[in-house]
Amino acid sequence: MIPFTHEQVLITTGARSGLIMSVAVHSTRLGQALGGARLWQYDSWTDAVADALRLSAAMTLKNAAAGLNRGGGKSVIYLPVGTVLTDAQKRDAMLDLGDAIDSLGGVYMTAEDVGTSAELMAIVAERTEHVCGLPVEQGGVGEPADATAAGATWVDVTDALRVQADLLAPCGLGGVLTSSVISELNVLGVVGAANNQLARREGASELAARGILWAPDFVVNAGGVVYLDFASEPGADLAAITARVDAIGDTVATIFSDARAQGITTLEAAERLAMARLDTGS
Repeated sequence: MIPFTHEQVLITTGARSGLIMSVAVHSTRLGQALGGARLWQYDSWTDAVADALRLSAAMTLKNAAAGLNRGGGKSVIYLPVGTVLTDAQKRDAMLDLGDAIDSLGGVYMTAEDVGTSAELMAIVAERTEHVCGLPVEQGGVGEPADATAAGATWVDVTDALRVQADLLAPCGLGGVLTSSVISELNVLGVVGAANNQLARREGASELAARGILWAPDFVVNAGGVVYLDFASEPGADLAAITARVDAIGDTVATIFSDARAQGITTLEAAERLAMARLDTGS
């Protein structure tokens, strides 16, 4: 049985939208949890909750490895497959999400993610102050997408999994690196913005066995949370934020070096780096 390691998980039905939403707070050991709000279609509401649990745990590692004083959290709004929301329904969903987040008393701050936007976060802000990434014209810091994608090489999705290339860059949803996909990859390395790229933890060893260098996603794609965290502070300096995002490359190099020196996977090396910071609290 997989141990339950989360601090809080709220599962609620929105009073306005009638949509099932989950807010998962994995850790606040380093500070207020930070992670986006996902509005997506799933086969069942339990799949949506499971995704919130996985994503929030990954955010703990991401924020710790990025050197942020933030914990890990995530919120997911469940849409049955085939559901298309009107603008009015989206507004109701965001207001309900704001109420859910506010009920947690400030342990979690949300932002945009898959299926949401800065404009939708502005609606969430009508119900809670614990939201960031609002539109610039409303005094926010805007979308973090550019910072998340900094340095990534993109390839066409129809060719991505079998194309001969130096790098594969998964930048969609998670779970793309299954055992069968890994066995057919024709690349030297994998680095991309998608969260939870490994379908199974064992995928890290399978990649290493094939000589494919994998840059752990929760380290590589931390540019977005770095941007949101730093840009939300008074007197934010764009040059300092850019330098901090660029420093992710140094962290990745350290992880690669540690993995080689210790004879472990890059996943294990990245987790050890994040856990060391969680253990010391600094």
